[in-house]
Amino acid sequence: MEKWITLLSDLCVMIFDLMLYTQMTTLRENKVRNRRILYAGCVVIVAFYILAVFVLSWPASVSALVCMTLPSLALFWLLCKYRDARFFLTFCFVDTVSLIIGYMARYVGILFGNIGGILAIAVMLTSFILIYRAGKPYFQRYREALEFIDSGWKQLTYSAALIYITMIFCAAYPKPLIERPEYFLSYLVISIMVLSFYTVFLINIAVTKKVYEQSIRLKEQQKWFRAAYIDALTEIPNRAAYIEKIHELERMEDQTASVVIMVMDLDHFKDINDTWGHSAGDEVLRRAANCLSGCFSDKNSTVYRIGGDEFAVIAVGAKEDELSRKLKALGEVQSGDIPYSISFGHSFVERSEKNAVDQAFSRADAMMYAHKTQKSLRNAE
Repeated sequence: MEKWITLLSDLCVMIFDLMLYTQMTTLRENKVRNRRILYAGCVVIVAFYILAVFVLSWPASVSALVCMTLPSLALFWLLCKYRDARFFLTFCFVDTVSLIIGYMARYVGILFGNIGGILAIAVMLTSFILIYRAGKPYFQRYREALEFIDSGWKQLTYSAALIYITMIFCAAYPKPLIERPEYFLSYLVISIMVLSFYTVFLINIAVTKKVYEQSIRLKEQQKWFRAAYIDALTEIPNRAAYIEKIHELERMEDQTASVVIMVMDLDHFKDINDTWGHSAGDEVLRRAANCLSGCFSDKNSTVYRIGGDEFAVIAVGAKEDELSRKLKALGEVQSGDIPYSISFGHSFVERSEKNAVDQAFSRADAMMYAHKTQKSLRNAE
């Protein structure tokens, strides 16, 4: 009777161990064939263990090493997609959990005889089923984390390997732990601590997976935001972003802060395209955007490309003298292999007006065209 109880107990641990491997391991290509090989290999491992222990009468520890640990390690290594720290982390994790549960069941059987052994098998089977069912979503997230997270696994593997070796050492030295029942409580406390650590580990994997998914969604949102609000040529905010900023200004609670709207336009841009080509025209637009961004680089000012060669600047809290100094610098011809100049106009937003921002834009636009006309007249003289 005792022999069969031991056999059932060992088989339960082995099957649970192999089932955890199958749930936490990501297989390589041709998954259907590999999974069939995996299940067939597990059956062979169990059969050889039974043969070694109950036919050849090998010691249980030797049989576990020769017929279970090493073959399962080789089997999963051959079929596993990740042959690095991720594989050994999974191996140490699964074997440690199986080692703890198997020892607890064996100890109860020794302590309470055959009835205790049968009860231990029942409790063990129940525990395995609960762990398997409750852990399925975590196992799925663990496999996904193995695929998407490519750093930090070595450190976790070192910790898991140290725990695994420590648990084996405590269970075997100076003699098998089942022969030292006085140390059961100490081993139980250590086991609970280890299982708690692994529970936190699995939860952390699930949380990490969620964080990863959120970061992916955030990157997607940033990509769509960039496509919607950033000008592809000049890489500054576009007309949609300008309109969004206007709406924000209209909703702004602080109505006392000064807001100035500036409108800029490149002089004779059509001539640049006709003379130098459209690629040169694009380069001039980029240079103009960089020039404006450098001139209005403070946190309260934003440069927008609102049309072909038209730009706008919205500055909050700007002062007239500082604004005049910056605009004067812009009025000069920008030297280079393709010289260009910028005409501009500006107007402060009058809060008392209806559609105050639009009115300020209209005044700035009119001033910009007046400035452009003045420069044309001077050049014609």
